[in-house]
Amino acid sequence: MPGAEVGQHPRRAAAAVNGSTKGALTALFDIFGECIAVNTDDPALGARVAAELAPFRVAEARDPCAVFHVAQRDSESPVLTGQQFNNGTLLVIADRHKLITASLGTPPWQIYIEAFRRSDEYTYHYLIDPLLLMILKRRGLVHWHGAAVRHAGRDVLIVGEGGAGKSTSTLCLLLHGAGFIADDEVFLQSLPGGVRARGAERYVHCTDQTLALLGGGRLGDLPLVRRGSRYKRRIEAALLGGDRGEAASAPIGMVLFPRVAAGDPTELRPLPAAEAMRRLILQRPREHPAVIPDAPSLQRQFATCAALAGTAAAFEAVLGRDVERLPELVARAGR
Repeated sequence: MPGAEVGQHPRRAAAAVNGSTKGALTALFDIFGECIAVNTDDPALGARVAAELAPFRVAEARDPCAVFHVAQRDSESPVLTGQQFNNGTLLVIADRHKLITASLGTPPWQIYIEAFRRSDEYTYHYLIDPLLLMILKRRGLVHWHGAAVRHAGRDVLIVGEGGAGKSTSTLCLLLHGAGFIADDEVFLQSLPGGVRARGAERYVHCTDQTLALLGGGRLGDLPLVRRGSRYKRRIEAALLGGDRGEAASAPIGMVLFPRVAAGDPTELRPLPAAEAMRRLILQRPREHPAVIPDAPSLQRQFATCAALAGTAAAFEAVLGRDVERLPELVARAGR
């Protein structure tokens, strides 16, 4: 998940953050209304957490819905063989690298993590992050691999595997006046009347090939950053013009599943709800490099997909030789 120096919270939140250890640094993060507290007495890990979750950092004290207590151990793990248990309210995962226990009954949920001879990078990406995504799913926030824009008065979600054309579709719409919501990673929040797209970062990421295809060379010398297994150019959304607005406040009205077909004309092909649901199931939430098996969070994920397929118009977006027509087609389909 999305990048700030760790500091001590103005109060140690002894009441709200149960079980925190003496001397631990406590940081609070508000992820679209869900407050998460993280306690750790390891400075490097604290800095890592603060950097990864920087867009959500808050300074004021508040009651969290979940509390992470994380410790780095230099000793060997006492667990010789892997063990796992999850009955929905109590979670235990133990092996030679980690010991995790989580109480997921009465809030605030308490999650204890001990990492044995692991780097702070490993502890965050393989232990904290997957547990955090699991918790957020249970709270109704599904972290998805996709992009979202606001175009012609409608919020549009763009989903697909790497190379499908998400970046091309997103950048094309933004260059023609769409408002930016999220790129590469988006939170889906199921609400009455539909599903809302929420984003934290204010950057768009695309390949040099996409920039050349859309005549984006005028954007200048852009930084090259690693996104997943690929390197992409990072562009501040504000540089792309269009209506920048705040985060989406209306349900998603359209879902695009892009497909690059350079020799064909660009077109939108309507998809029935059942086919949209099938394609959403084939997509993967943003869970790399690890995921925690958990029935309640998986149920929330499928329910969110079903709500999205049932309330938003779905289209296969064929990105052909005249891809610059995509904004016009999306606007027309939204009428």
